[in-house]
Amino acid sequence: MGHEPSTINHQPSRRWLPSAVLLLAFLAAYKLLGLGGTRSLLYIDPLRQPLDYVRHAATALPVLLSAALTIVPAGLHLFIPGSLLPLALLGLVLWALWLWALWPWRRDPAVRWAFAVFLVALLPQAATVPSERLLYFPFVPASYLLARLLTAIPPLARRLQDARPRMSAGRPELVRESGPQQVGASSGGRAQPLGTRVGGWYVLLGLLLPGAILSAYVPYQFLPSLQKSERDVLTGLDAVRRHAARQPDAQVIVLNTSSFMLAFYVGEIYEQRLTRPIPTYVLSSLNGKVTLERIGPRSFLVRTDRPGWLSNVIASAVRNDWPLDAGRVYRRKLFDATLIELTPDGRDALAVRFDFQRPLDDPSLLFLAWDGQRFSPLNPATLELTRPIPLADTSDVWKSMK
Repeated sequence: MGHEPSTINHQPSRRWLPSAVLLLAFLAAYKLLGLGGTRSLLYIDPLRQPLDYVRHAATALPVLLSAALTIVPAGLHLFIPGSLLPLALLGLVLWALWLWALWPWRRDPAVRWAFAVFLVALLPQAATVPSERLLYFPFVPASYLLARLLTAIPPLARRLQDARPRMSAGRPELVRESGPQQVGASSGGRAQPLGTRVGGWYVLLGLLLPGAILSAYVPYQFLPSLQKSERDVLTGLDAVRRHAARQPDAQVIVLNTSSFMLAFYVGEIYEQRLTRPIPTYVLSSLNGKVTLERIGPRSFLVRTDRPGWLSNVIASAVRNDWPLDAGRVYRRKLFDATLIELTPDGRDALAVRFDFQRPLDDPSLLFLAWDGQRFSPLNPATLELTRPIPLADTSDVWKSMK
């Protein structure tokens, strides 16, 4: 910020050649060697699935832009379904505002470099679900552009103009003529163009001030939500502890959870508190209406009314099997899980049959169900045959995080 952009030397394009060659070599190796071969459904490989990537990026990029240029988190759509499209539209509007504000500096090498790095850094992030962590690196060059815009508002521009060091009359070679690309104010103290000033005021009033206020307020509101998942799981700890004390080969089966965020953590939390491993199986972890139906002495059905069972961000991170097929069987040591009903696009399950190797009333099995307040024992063997019973309604994702 201490240098005038007009003093930055333009680099000949040939000096970019080594970096371009390295980038192309990396992309070629990525493609030929099959790097990134995990093929998690959480990520779209742009080289393997270019059309899918473009379709996904058409929404993901504007959402990331709105998150970079507002105080609205990129992952808001995970907790408020239906907010993805409004966030994308907001991102397009702010993108137009940003271009308008930066246009007078389009020939400034530092601005062009920061703008290009910001865009290039966003491209890989557009291959997955938009979230705040994806902006860590792209926001480095974006911060420079936002800071430049901030210096264009008249109060700061005048202070920067007045604070510029005076060059010695005995060193005329150090005197540089100020121009329209100068930080803060243009030649003769003229105000920056309207778009640039609007952009600067937006940075101050739309980003910095609200960000400072939220930084002092949000952590105290956010911390309880970080602890809620563990609090929910621990409501079933006493039942698990008693069961583990009575049964040497105890098995815990979780029928449903309070939130999709719990898919991986229930067993780990119990093992940490019990200081011993205990096999724990989470049959469904989603936000929605879930029902349980016993269909035999060793079998039951779990149903949900909406997608999100196998397609939420937690489940997608460890999946690579798409599309799904009705009738597919997943075999585990304790049970087989058969996909009975799928969503129309084949991406998610709506009904799954679980066939256990032991009777449902086997004393080694502890079934836990989330009832809206706590995890409580619920043995499917006690249910009336072929009569579905509702489990907790966790459709409100935002409420489930509080």
